[in-house]
Amino acid sequence: PESKYNRAHSALAFGLTLFVAHVMLIPIDGCSINPSRSFGPALVAQIRYWKDSVTLETAIVLFFGPLTGATIAVIIYKFQCFMSDSSRFASACLAEFVAMSLFVVFGCGSVMVIDGATLNYSWVLMVSLAFGSLRTALSYANDHLSGSQINGAVTVGLVLVGACNVAQGVANFVAQTLGSVVGALILCLLFPAAKDGTGPRTAHIEHWGGLASNGLADGWSWYSAVLLETFGSFLLVYVMLQTTCHYASSRIRTQAAQATGFSVFAAHVLLMPIDGCSINPARSFGPAVVAQLRYGNAVAPFRD
Repeated sequence: PESKYNRAHSALAFGLTLFVAHVMLIPIDGCSINPSRSFGPALVAQIRYWKDSVTLETAIVLFFGPLTGATIAVIIYKFQCFMSDSSRFASACLAEFVAMSLFVVFGCGSVMVIDGATLNYSWVLMVSLAFGSLRTALSYANDHLSGSQINGAVTVGLVLVGACNVAQGVANFVAQTLGSVVGALILCLLFPAAKDGTGPRTAHIEHWGGLASNGLADGWSWYSAVLLETFGSFLLVYVMLQTTCHYASSRIRTQAAQATGFSVFAAHVLLMPIDGCSINPARSFGPAVVAQLRYGNAVAPFRD
């Protein structure tokens, strides 16, 4: 019931979710996440070309994977409903934890899987769209649970303007950080080291530090990156506050998720070639820590 104000935009949220999933999974297995969509082409291809297009491994990928994912989603949804009824404080923390885990898995996963060997603008746009779309989709999913902060900078901004109390803000920040670490660990499970396009032996772009952790590109100073990250974070938090907190913004609040998503997209278009774009302390922390543990001295995500 609490999500009723966002239901008019549910189709947009679904579509953006499908887009982000396809950005990450198309280069890996063609992206199913839909047993029915995969069954028809696989069956007809088997009949038409008379080849073993449907093996046991294919059946597991196309059917078991999506159905297992749906089951896990239902379990988390039911648990969140229970938490919402018993403790709004804990429910908000759980929502931020889950959202940040997904943000890292699909956002950073899109960076790791897309071939950015030449750092052309199409690569920058695709990754930026993935992050912006993911932010919008997760905002619609979490707004009624935690205000869809999904960013430590946003949390600090909401605390400073009084839209979130200090205790909830600190707890959300911790939940986001833990979610980022869990998301990075999941990326280690999903991506072998040899398939990490940002890893030490496979990095297409030198300033990546593994698991899409941030780092400075050649020719850029740390203070330039600080200023750019400051302006990128300012853009996001300013848009967030004006569309969700200002007393005169009531008529546009249902579009706040889209506005914040476009802000994330715009910041990534500018910052991706420079430092990989953070504007989110938690998003950067998890991949950096886990990449250091995974690759050791071969990477230096904290060097810059």
